[in-house]
Amino acid sequence: MSLIRTVIFLFALFIGSMAHAGEPARIVAIGDLHGDYEAYHDIALTAGMIDEDGDWAGGDTVLVQLGDVTDRGPDSLKII
Repeated sequence: MSLIRTVIFLFALFIGSMAHAGEPARIVAIGDLHGDYEAYHDIALTAGMIDEDGDWAGGDTVLVQLGDVTDRGPDSLKII
């Protein structure tokens, strides 16, 4: 349960910081990853948010994750 609270807290911090950040150049929304790191990696790579090594390459792109991140899948913590 504390992991869910942590995720909600971090999301709230993110939303609060966005109120002062101005408009991002690009927003990418991903939904319901369910702990599937491979799916996340493929999406992030295809969208140009990460490079082949998994490092951030999205510049000022804002990633918005909708739905379940840590539900069901084996790699929930790896995604976070």
